[in-house]
Amino acid sequence: MAYSSTTQLGPSFVLREFPCWEKATAADMAALKATVANVLQPVRNRWGAVVPTSWKWWRSGCVPRTGAHAGGGSVDFVVPGANLRDVFNWGVANLLPLGYVGRWIYEPRTATQGEHIHMAPRADMLSQFGDPQIMAYVETGPGEYQAVGPQGPIEIPGLTVTVAALPPWMSWVLLGLLGAELAKRAKRGG
Repeated sequence: MAYSSTTQLGPSFVLREFPCWEKATAADMAALKATVANVLQPVRNRWGAVVPTSWKWWRSGCVPRTGAHAGGGSVDFVVPGANLRDVFNWGVANLLPLGYVGRWIYEPRTATQGEHIHMAPRADMLSQFGDPQIMAYVETGPGEYQAVGPQGPIEIPGLTVTVAALPPWMSWVLLGLLGAELAKRAKRGG
């Protein structure tokens, strides 16, 4: 089925906003509508205009994407009127806990790419890589990524914690246990 450039994907998004929209299939449309509803519309509601820079295809030449992008729901995007790192941090706190996003990655400008956020739904991560984990990363160098927690680094005077390679759910458990212990200590007055 051929779709129109003005096909609505959500309250503020139409199909033509996505690179090579003319190639969209019914499955692509379903994946895009879910991404718009769960990620892009909330970002637009909070931060203003959202510009998808790549999706299932690169904008330049309509070259097919690989990896999570091949699933149809993954997008790279920019938010021209906002600090993209602030948008990323907001997404870590507000979008990741909802469970739709599988990967949320801030990628700064490099010699070969522009600054953008990469978002892959859990469904795309599962279908392409068998990985259902929810993770947020900041690209620190070519092919190098640093995991980011939902609240960023936690600093408690006099306490140093170093944790490596924990599954994302374990971070939440440890934060909960730490919070409960601090609440008990505060209640006891010491």
